[in-house]
Amino acid sequence: MRVEPYSITWPKCYEVPTDGCPPVARSKGLHLSTVLHSVAVRMGWLQELEDIEFMGHLGVAFENYASILTAHVLRQSGSAFTFHPGEFELDGIYMNPDGLECTPEGVLRIHEFKLMWCSAGKSIDSMFYRLSQIKGYCHALGITEAIAHMAFAAGYFKPPFPIFKPIKLIFTERELKENWDMVLREAKNV
Repeated sequence: MRVEPYSITWPKCYEVPTDGCPPVARSKGLHLSTVLHSVAVRMGWLQELEDIEFMGHLGVAFENYASILTAHVLRQSGSAFTFHPGEFELDGIYMNPDGLECTPEGVLRIHEFKLMWCSAGKSIDSMFYRLSQIKGYCHALGITEAIAHMAFAAGYFKPPFPIFKPIKLIFTERELKENWDMVLREAKNV
């Protein structure tokens, strides 16, 4: 047998629909993810990586699969669930949440699916980018609840083993407003 390197260049994440939905063009304006990424890199909380595209594809694969399972479970409990509910805009900033749930009691919740490369022992409070993103979505839609479906690829690293830790977040209006004020301040620097 002979083994040789094989080169293939995949398109960027979301350029080719993998969720069964027709492709949706993102608006040309400023996106929440761009603002938060800029802050996280500037503060040293996030590194600029050379080739992050493959990690992104793995995250999209998790998002697509986990959303199917989530939709199935939520519908059995009487909730309505929409995966990729579309783009929202507030104050000139665009955002695209992963999912939106409406419970039988009429409670709306954002759902975000995240494949994480850090330790599962890390608190969501220390994940600026992820937490601020979810808060931004909630603020834009005028809701205070979210579910973060967090999969940690290497778990606690002892030994490395994947762990799934979904969490429910309930925010105060003040927390959401303070986060949005920060987003608007930082958007001026992007």
